[in-house]
Amino acid sequence: MDRRTAQQISLQVSVEKIRQQVEWLDDRHPTENRIGMLRKAIIESWGPPRDTEARQKIKQLRDRRRQSQQLESVEDRQVRKMKQERAARTRRLAAEWKNASPEQRRIWIDEAVKRETSEMVAQLIRRDALDVETPRLQVLDAIALDRNLPSVTLTNENAGAGERPEVAASTTRHQNVG
Repeated sequence: MDRRTAQQISLQVSVEKIRQQVEWLDDRHPTENRIGMLRKAIIESWGPPRDTEARQKIKQLRDRRRQSQQLESVEDRQVRKMKQERAARTRRLAAEWKNASPEQRRIWIDEAVKRETSEMVAQLIRRDALDVETPRLQVLDAIALDRNLPSVTLTNENAGAGERPEVAASTTRHQNVG
């Protein structure tokens, strides 16, 4: 294609349509006269090659899959971080339990029983010995309430019941994490 022909085509066809045909040229698999095929595709406004549509669909699927994996990766990091934070809170409250007197432990157990809504769980809490290494979560939450520390469960229901408000406001319900 000479310069004059190229200028004539550029006056008749938009730059975007020319650019699109250039992008599709390899998908047309020209064997002999690439420029001639390009010129004809531009002048006759050929649609996309069949391979191009299939490739675009595959690319879209890959992009969606990649986005989904990235989202899952972000969510996995958030869950991992929450688990680590919960484990740290549990260790901190278990240390409080370990350093407490039997009388203080009994007070925390009684508070946990009082706050528990399930009678069966309340009975289990009552049965725990004062010398267990790590008490039940409900007792740990009672310790948090007493010591004004973040609870293990960090539910919104704990806000205002001994948990620091900024902790409750910045978290959501994640009772089963950990």
